[in-house]
Amino acid sequence: SRIQTVDTVRGPLEQLFGLATVTVTTASAKGAVRIEGLDHETAAGLVERLTRITQATPGDAT
Repeated sequence: SRIQTVDTVRGPLEQLFGLATVTVTTASAKGAVRIEGLDHETAAGLVERLTRITQATPGDAT
């Protein structure tokens, strides 16, 4: 419930190899969490799932 944004990034090399990076920004002061080197379809599914879970969770856990 503390997730603020979930993004997928595919730079030129990631595109070449069919990979992606998922960046999850939370309410934490430590910054975003990056999950690199995911298959681009897996990354897209993860973004969709995290977005769905976040929208379904009430409150902001603070």
